[in-house]
Amino acid sequence: MLAPTGRRIDETFPYVEFFIRNGSRINVIIPPLAVGGAWLLSRKFPCYHRKVEDLIRLKTIDSRMADFLVACIKAKINILFSGATGSGKTTTLEVLLPILILRTGLSSIEGRLGNKTFARSML
Repeated sequence: MLAPTGRRIDETFPYVEFFIRNGSRINVIIPPLAVGGAWLLSRKFPCYHRKVEDLIRLKTIDSRMADFLVACIKAKINILFSGATGSGKTTTLEVLLPILILRTGLSSIEGRLGNKTFARSML
């Protein structure tokens, strides 16, 4: 899995993150960073783009929150999304992306390798 990415994992590079062909994100960590043995984590993302209604149905956000976010975008108010891994930041941005592209620009700053969906700065 790692060979096509051109990356390596060994004692000098005990952590690696990469995407595989199906879009899944793979994290591998080995000793000395991984206490008690090696870890391989796989995170598969849905292959479809959700709509705001889907986030409401899944109780990720409620209708008032959705209306608020759309109103902020229309008013060109800055929004900061922050949270832990898997908390829904990327999914929420993907849902709002069509509205953002029509109305304003988007900047994305990430702490590590990241977002395959949109560019670092899209104005």
